[in-house]
Amino acid sequence: MKSAYRTLPAVPPSPEGLRVRPDLARMHFSVALPDTEPERALVVLRGAVEQVIRRVQATYPSATLTLQGFEGEGPERAKASAASRSTLHGCVEVPLTEAQDFWARAQLCATLTSLAFALAAEAKRARPSLDATLHEPSCVAGNPESHRPELVRRWVAQLRELASLAEVEQARLVIAECSASGPVQQQPLSVDEVLLTLALEGRLGLARPSP
Repeated sequence: MKSAYRTLPAVPPSPEGLRVRPDLARMHFSVALPDTEPERALVVLRGAVEQVIRRVQATYPSATLTLQGFEGEGPERAKASAASRSTLHGCVEVPLTEAQDFWARAQLCATLTSLAFALAAEAKRARPSLDATLHEPSCVAGNPESHRPELVRRWVAQLRELASLAEVEQARLVIAECSASGPVQQQPLSVDEVLLTLALEGRLGLARPSP
C-alpha cells in the first residue's frame, strides 16, 4: 500500500554544533603604505610581508603565508582623498598537532602575539614608514567543510528523534525536506576547541496510508 504525506511547518535548525580540536593557528594582518603610487607601494609591501613570514618561520618552520587582497589608490582617487594609501592583506598559518596540549597551543599563540607587536613596531620605524596591523592569533579548523557530513548526520538524527516522539496514532512522521545553505561556520572557543555550525532547514511530513 502506497503512502502519501503532507508537509508540516518547518522545523527550526538545531542551535547545537560540532566541537572539534583546531589544527591551525591563524594570524591575520594588513600592511599599508601611505602617499605612494600603487605600483611602487606594492613592491615595498611585498618586501614587508616577506619579512613577516621569514620572522615567523624562524620560530615555526612549517608556517605558511596566504595573501588575501591588495587595495591600491590611483592618482584620481588619491586627489579626491585627504591621503592616499595602498594596503596588502593576508594571514599567517601555523599547523597544530594532536600532540600539542592546551599549554603548548597557548604558548604558540603568545609567541605569535609578541612577534606581531615587534613586527608592527619595526614597520613603523622603517623607511618608508609602514602601518602594520597584526591581529591576535586564533586557533581554527583548517578545513571546516570536511565536517559537513557529520553535521548533517547529527541534525538528521535529531530530526528523526523528534519525528518518533511526535508520532500520533495511525500516522507517522517522516523527513519530507532537508537542505543546507551556506558554508560550515566556525567559532573559536579556545586554543583547544572550535565550534562548527551549519545552517540546516527541514520539514517533517505526516505520512498516511493511501486508500
